[in-house]
Amino acid sequence: MPKGWKRSWVKFWVSECLDGSIREEMDPAERGVWYDLIIFSARCRLPGVISSNETQPISRWRLAGILNVPEELLNHTIDKCVASERIKIDDNGLLHIVNWSKYQSESDRVRAYQRGKSISQKAKGKVELSNDNFEEFWKEYPRKEARVKAGQA
Repeated sequence: MPKGWKRSWVKFWVSECLDGSIREEMDPAERGVWYDLIIFSARCRLPGVISSNETQPISRWRLAGILNVPEELLNHTIDKCVASERIKIDDNGLLHIVNWSKYQSESDRVRAYQRGKSISQKAKGKVELSNDNFEEFWKEYPRKEARVKAGQA
């Protein structure tokens, strides 16, 4: 993902949110802060990294203000997430969401595909499909007729 890009949404897996260890290990307020941290990290310049910029950590006081939570709750939740290896704090004090790319990567792949498609649409007035993305197109194609002709078109 390019530097400076800010994600407008993040994925949450329903089963893991409702049945996973977070529900057992955190009380409702801590879970709210955890989800806020994930969402906030999507707005930061480096995906999955909570910071003021690429190299400077954000103060806990400021982060608590942005998330509208008590600083004590924020600190407690971050400490709990570090202990359970959900967050890693690097030598510069930046907070890294562990496994960010594992859980958010599919959207990056789709975005790259869509970006390529829209460039092609603008340039040619139609969508060009390579063999690689024809299968994705076919899954979404509503009529399911003339697959060979569609692949050749």
